[in-house]
Amino acid sequence: MRYRRLRKDELEPLKEAFLKYLLLANITPDAWEELKKSSPAGCDQHLDIFSDLVFEKILNEVNFVDRILPKRLELYQFLTNSVLVYILTPKESASFNFKEENLAHLNLNEIELVEGKKEYQLERNIEIFQIIEKEEAKISQGSMFKTIALKIAEQKDCTSDK
Repeated sequence: MRYRRLRKDELEPLKEAFLKYLLLANITPDAWEELKKSSPAGCDQHLDIFSDLVFEKILNEVNFVDRILPKRLELYQFLTNSVLVYILTPKESASFNFKEENLAHLNLNEIELVEGKKEYQLERNIEIFQIIEKEEAKISQGSMFKTIALKIAEQKDCTSDK
C-alpha cells in the first residue's frame, strides 16, 4: 500500500466508483458479499488497491498545499521535479494571526519570510501525501501562494527601482 486505506466515511461517497472497480476486477456484488465472509484478507487487499487508486488520482491533480497556523503559514507549490515553499512567521513586533489576516493587505516588512526550493526525495505524490497527512495541510487552488509570490515580486521590483 502506497498511502493508506480510505476510512468508511471517505469510502461512502465513492461507493459507485468502488462497485465499478470491483466489476473491473470481475467481482460482482454477490461475489463481494461472499468474499467478505470467506476471505476478509482478500477484501482488505481490494480496499487497499482501491484506496491507492483514489489517492493517486487526487494527488496527480494537486499543485498547491497550504498549512495555516495562527503564527506560521506554509505555502507549497508542487512542480514536476521539485517543490517551492514560502514559510511566513510574524516578526515579534507584528500582531496578526494568519488564520484571520487578509494576505492581500499583508505587509512583508512585518513578517519573516523563508523561500525555498527542493528536489523531491521521494516520489512527488508520496511527498504531497506526507505533507497533507502529517502536517494537517490542505489542498488549495494556490491563491495564497500566488498572492505572496506577487507581493515578493512587487517588493523586489520596488527595491530594484531605487
